[in-house]
Amino acid sequence: MAKTKSPKKGRSIYLDPSTDSKLVEIANENGVSIGNVVKELLDEKQSKESHDDSVLPTILVFSNFKGGVSKTTSVKEIGYNLSVEGFKVLLIDLDGQSNLSSSFQVYDPRNMSGYISDVILADGNGNRKELADVIAHTEWENLDLVPANLAFAAADNKIRSQEGGAIDRRLLYAIQDLLKEASYDYILIDCPPTADSVVQNAILTLQTGNSRSMIIVPVNSDVQAIEGMNRTLELVDTISQDNRLAKPKVMVLWTQADERTNLFRDLFAEFREDYPKLPVFNTIITSSSKVGEARGALEPLSKYARNAKPTQRYQLLTQEILTLR
Repeated sequence: MAKTKSPKKGRSIYLDPSTDSKLVEIANENGVSIGNVVKELLDEKQSKESHDDSVLPTILVFSNFKGGVSKTTSVKEIGYNLSVEGFKVLLIDLDGQSNLSSSFQVYDPRNMSGYISDVILADGNGNRKELADVIAHTEWENLDLVPANLAFAAADNKIRSQEGGAIDRRLLYAIQDLLKEASYDYILIDCPPTADSVVQNAILTLQTGNSRSMIIVPVNSDVQAIEGMNRTLELVDTISQDNRLAKPKVMVLWTQADERTNLFRDLFAEFREDYPKLPVFNTIITSSSKVGEARGALEPLSKYARNAKPTQRYQLLTQEILTLR
């Protein structure tokens, strides 16, 4: 049997032939069969698709060590707005207080299972559920949610007390497994106001997202919110160094702002001066009683108060996120 010639250097056979004659031409030129040409074309196509950044979801992790800075509100409003734009969105509630889950009415304290705790924490037999098993469909089209419950409170201690490796990558692996079966354009993760293994799980999920994935750190005029931001940034640096990963993209989102006051303008100017290299969203979310009212009504702002200023700002912020590269 004659030996198959090696492909000529300088000419890739990974072309996109439009006719059978082109296949024959490539096969003859490289001394291989048409079947081999077709196989290599298909292998190349599959390889490109598996590494194509556009087929991966954009993962947005909302984190600040300080609570009360509108993490949950931001996840809810941006997630809802993205779904209205036609994107398939998955929200993941990592906070045992379950405020995000309650806001979309998918939290039922009578149910003992079907929560993020079932995915991250092992049961008595050492088993954990798949993300697909605990995803709840909200009443809004294109918007799904993985709820949390009180069983996820103090989750850091529970995670670290369990046997098994990769405790800080459990959510990462769960998302990777989910994406083999389901497709989402955006995955938004609401973190608790901590700097522990739960948040580390969230940050490490960015590895399975596309290049537009990032950590969003909401802050307000509270000095402790800035300190919480610093703790979060320190955690990001530590995780990147310990795992030998490139530092992920981080952007600050200013929330609960009263732009009418000199106090806010001075604080914001001082913040930009103190952190000149830290990217900040152009859109500033203003304060309003409508935010709390919408939360109590269990509705997105865009449904509860369409013309409210924070509603418009979150819509602008959503558009800003869509334009980021």
